[in-house]
Amino acid sequence: MFAYIRADKSTPDFIQDLRDNKTHLLSYLNEIFEDKDNPIHEEPYGMKQLRTKYDIVRYLDKSLQLHVFGMDPYLEDRDSIGSHEEMAEIDSHWMSWVASEWLEKHSYSEAAKDVALLGAESALHQHHRLLQEMWPTFVPLLTGRSEKKS
Repeated sequence: MFAYIRADKSTPDFIQDLRDNKTHLLSYLNEIFEDKDNPIHEEPYGMKQLRTKYDIVRYLDKSLQLHVFGMDPYLEDRDSIGSHEEMAEIDSHWMSWVASEWLEKHSYSEAAKDVALLGAESALHQHHRLLQEMWPTFVPLLTGRSEKKS
């Protein structure tokens, strides 16, 4: 699946690849969330807000659901963890933090600048472009392959 989803394609083609693998991606991310003994929950990544690789998985999961798959990730947990608006606001701040952290090493990223400023309210194409920029860095974290320096 990860070999098929390549960031070196055009942004629309990259997003289509993500959509083509929706079920597998969400299942894989959910498996990581569910496995509390997975070392990904504690391994440092080295960015201030993204203290662990698990934090990156959280960002990818919400970004994919909201901005690629057009899902409402808050429906199931609406009663147990707060209102839709509260959870959406928390995730919007999270997206801003992730984009801000990305900017520290990738100051050229217009997509990260936009998402850092507007969070979830940023234009859809900016979220798509930011996911595409991050993909080559984050895939090794998801697959357990050695990480490339960016």
